[in-house]
Amino acid sequence: MTDVPMVSGLDSDGIVVEWTKVKNLGSGSYGQVHLAKLSNLISGDHLLAAVKSCAYSRSASIQKELHILRQFEDSNRIVECSVMW
Repeated sequence: MTDVPMVSGLDSDGIVVEWTKVKNLGSGSYGQVHLAKLSNLISGDHLLAAVKSCAYSRSASIQKELHILRQFEDSNRIVECSVMW
């Protein structure tokens, strides 16, 4: 699959980023998970990440998941979780 521009916005640190869908990894009841290339629009840095997205009407589930993951953000057993608006 070719890169398809998806979203530009601010990450949880206030950095302007754009994520580009590379591949659909799966979907479930509340949304989809994509392999995505994240690009920092200021520094030009890039990284690959799994990005979960959903329709706004289903966003309460992802918000609840984020709230739970933030309780464990200092654990070395939890992958980093960031938010992009």
